[in-house]
Amino acid sequence: MKEALIQITREAGEILLQYFHSDRPIEYEIKDDRSPVTEADKASDRYLRETL
Repeated sequence: MKEALIQITREAGEILLQYFHSDRPIEYEIKDDRSPVTEADKASDRYLRETL
């Protein structure tokens, strides 16, 4: 189980890195608490929710 969780976490990190290494402009929204959330955040969150 622990190894599976580590692998899932690494894959979520790879999703974030794809956005980081991209030449695309960073798209983001401001949450109710006034903190930013990027498309990369949403993509990795979506992956984690679907996988876990």
